[in-house]
Amino acid sequence: MLCVALMIRVVVGAVLPITDPTEGRYAQIASEMVASGDWVTPRVWFRGDQVPYLGKPPLFFWTAALSIMVFGSTEIAVRLPAIAAVLLLFILMFQVIKRSDGAGAAGAAVIIAATTGLVFFLSATAIVDLHLMLFVSGALFAHLACVQAGDRSRSRKLSVLTFALIAGGVLTKGPVAIVLVCLPVGVWTTLYGTWNTLRAHSWRTGLLVFTILVGPWFILAELRNPGFIEYFFVNENFLRFLSTSYGDRYGTGHVFPRGSSLLMFSIGALPWTPVAIWLAIRRRWRLLRWTLRDERASFLLIAFLTIVVFWGFARQLLPTYLLPAIPLFSAWLAVAMNRVEAPSRVFRSVAMGAAALWCLLAVAVAPIVVTKSTREILAETSSLLQRRIEPAKVVFAGRTPQSAAFYAPDLVTHHADEPVAHSLSRIAGRPNDTLLIISDRDWQGLTDGNVGMVRSLTRVPGWRILASATADRRASILGKASLDRRPLIRRRRPSTEPAPARYSGSHRESVRR
Repeated sequence: MLCVALMIRVVVGAVLPITDPTEGRYAQIASEMVASGDWVTPRVWFRGDQVPYLGKPPLFFWTAALSIMVFGSTEIAVRLPAIAAVLLLFILMFQVIKRSDGAGAAGAAVIIAATTGLVFFLSATAIVDLHLMLFVSGALFAHLACVQAGDRSRSRKLSVLTFALIAGGVLTKGPVAIVLVCLPVGVWTTLYGTWNTLRAHSWRTGLLVFTILVGPWFILAELRNPGFIEYFFVNENFLRFLSTSYGDRYGTGHVFPRGSSLLMFSIGALPWTPVAIWLAIRRRWRLLRWTLRDERASFLLIAFLTIVVFWGFARQLLPTYLLPAIPLFSAWLAVAMNRVEAPSRVFRSVAMGAAALWCLLAVAVAPIVVTKSTREILAETSSLLQRRIEPAKVVFAGRTPQSAAFYAPDLVTHHADEPVAHSLSRIAGRPNDTLLIISDRDWQGLTDGNVGMVRSLTRVPGWRILASATADRRASILGKASLDRRPLIRRRRPSTEPAPARYSGSHRESVRR
């Protein structure tokens, strides 16, 4: 059942278009990295200009860019690194829990993690937080295995793995990865006085590996982008945590009341949070008492609670920040259920019910997700341009979506954010040299006077294409609109002009003018 559910999720992720804003931003950064060959400074289209993207380190963009180079510029190529990160974490978690509690508990831990709502719905999306989940949760699992290894040789290998995973977290989202690993370890070590466990680590080798992996990129990034170190460490990592106005260059923060992380985690870990509460009450709190006495179970419990509480103090918060806590919670619940011999029918019923429900929801919301992307409207626009006599620029009303730079980098004219009324002035009363793409929501908000200045050429769910209502009819569309989806290409030049150079991509064949 789990394999079928995960297959359905991966297939849905491969079919659905890249959505805005997050996936679109990261996809076009990776695509631009491949096109430019600059692997040091990620770049993003922002408010009409292509600027360095210094809000996050580049590890996710590196993996996505490599995937694009191998598999082409497709949705599954962009999302494949995230899928791989989740699978690698499940393998690591299974191996650690299996060694201490047996294959049954290890398999249960993986099933619980995979069937939580937050992990299931995000496991095939192009976001950096799945990489952070791999490195933070993986480092905590590796640390637990290291201090319980017993064998010195195995302990040294696990120690180096721990430091390497922390380095991966820093290259994914910055120093917050160090905090999310060291804080749970510090709390657990202090409460239980297990300071001798820290001696199991090979500190010199581990710190050397960490420095070699992390140092070069930060140095190169500062040399090529003076001021990067100050902005990244102060604004993106310190002020973001403390202030609602921290000088974000790439958007606006998401402000929630302090303590919201507890509610977000409880919802994100469904349907297993009620199971944990029910199990604790049914066993008359003996489960929690056993957890506090057991070294391994207490570490897992303290680890995921510490991460949730840590984000509870943040002013800027997203539910995805809590992803590293999910595998630790799943491992604790699986170990606890194994310890108290919880009814297996309860586990099977909840796991199968969750997998079936999430699959149905994933299929049901797919049509809605399509409207959050520009793939279909840009395919229609390209087909429209091929049947025109005169050339035309393509402009989005209000703001250019991030996914447009991924699907049609040579088709769309980027511009600064502007009122929709100002975008209408680009086509109203002028020759038909511009096509305006507008969302249904913005279209419905137009006044009758604004609507009268334009004419709707065609539409797809969520979007429509507009042209000037007073445009010269000689530039009108030739023939009936075709329903097929053609590659995103420029219009054909007259035969008297020299043949243009072409380059191919998975979603387009662009003609350089």
